[in-house]
Amino acid sequence: MEQNKDIKALLILSFLFLLFKIISIYFSKLGLHGDEAQYWVWSNNFAMGYFSKPPLIAYVINFFTSIFGEAIYTLKYISVIFYLGTSFLVYVLSRMVFNERIAVLSGLTFFLLPGVSFSSFIISTDVLLLFFWTLSLYLFLKNNNMPSILLSFILGVSLGFGFLAKYAMLYFFLCSCIYIIFDRSFSKIFFKNIKYNLFTFIVFLLIISPNIFWNISNGWITFLHTYDNASLNKISLNYINFFEFLFAQIFIFGPIIFVFFLLYLKKFISFEGRILFFSCYSVPILIIIIIESFLVRAHGNWAAVSYVGLTILMVFFLENHKFKIILFNNLFSLFVGFLLFFLIVGDYKIRVFEQLRGYNSFSNSVLEESKNNNIQNIVVEDRMVYSLLSYYLRNNNLNFYTPKASSNIVSNHFQIKNGLPDNFSKNFIYIGLDSHLDYLKTDYEKKLINKVDINKVKKNVNIQKFEIN
Repeated sequence: MEQNKDIKALLILSFLFLLFKIISIYFSKLGLHGDEAQYWVWSNNFAMGYFSKPPLIAYVINFFTSIFGEAIYTLKYISVIFYLGTSFLVYVLSRMVFNERIAVLSGLTFFLLPGVSFSSFIISTDVLLLFFWTLSLYLFLKNNNMPSILLSFILGVSLGFGFLAKYAMLYFFLCSCIYIIFDRSFSKIFFKNIKYNLFTFIVFLLIISPNIFWNISNGWITFLHTYDNASLNKISLNYINFFEFLFAQIFIFGPIIFVFFLLYLKKFISFEGRILFFSCYSVPILIIIIIESFLVRAHGNWAAVSYVGLTILMVFFLENHKFKIILFNNLFSLFVGFLLFFLIVGDYKIRVFEQLRGYNSFSNSVLEESKNNNIQNIVVEDRMVYSLLSYYLRNNNLNFYTPKASSNIVSNHFQIKNGLPDNFSKNFIYIGLDSHLDYLKTDYEKKLINKVDINKVKKNVNIQKFEIN
């Protein structure tokens, strides 16, 4: 009875945290990260694919901004909405597999994870991936227990959307194969329903096919970028990268639940159906990323899809005899979350937020030079700066380009769509290194017109004017 009161109190505190999160984002003076601005630029240039990511994030941003406007808080709220949806799906999935009590605790624990709180302030592909991963887990189980054409279709769409959010959705198929191999009773059910599962796979292929064709026509550019980003061609033992990844997981989960995760590792090796299911959809991914962190490198979020299964299992293991641990963990996570958004709304000068500062002011400096020199063409070397200037100066009828010699390999999406041609013959303002313009055939006279410190991270940024001789 006392534990039920604790859960109700936790629910109320979580709701208050959600309100505080929404208010903090609305009143925050922090700007966009370069990647966020890049996704916004993509959202205004519809394509079946983009250089570094599949296209779903651009579509989602376009949908929200066309209804609610293009303010920074609108973009940030996308993450809040999707994480709220994912937390609810964690609840629904846990209730189907376990019971109401574990479901409520699982949904709350996931929603309050420090990593989720931090990520709620950032619009990223992981936000969408986690939503469709959790939805697909639920539909996969439900469709094999109560198969139907409708459920099979929705599952195929969910898997397809997950893939179009981030290619890490492919882990779902690897994990499914492992689960089918090790759970013989489910294996029989799966093959009994093979026509429904094949239909799901066909729907999945249809959903992702435009992106596949786009990649084919662009030399598999997104897949090659993903491969390069993983640095699989630079294999060597690196313990520092492993410990960096490990510490990132401590932050994402919080130290309390992480310690008990290490203590309960043996419990994950079980052939009990419910444990096996969530283990198969989390442990293999974690193992792959840990190995990758040893051999090359691994960012903390690369194991993101494993967090759903791990969170649910940790709640299941702790709920019966160690409920207080779950309670203390979630209270600690609440404290971290409130502190984080207090720092966000308070505009405290913390280095981790430094890259979100200064670009609005810098954009005004560029705009002022544009007006003073009567030049509407802006050439920017760095994709982050390009994206941020495009966002902050979106209402000023400026033309944005980025250097791209025909002999150079494409390094970002803007070089595909807005590369500066070698025969460009108009005056322009340039932000970047001069050497990146050596390929231009037109004879220009360059002049330094301003030097700006954007923030404490990016200093001494030159704004130059290039005029035709």
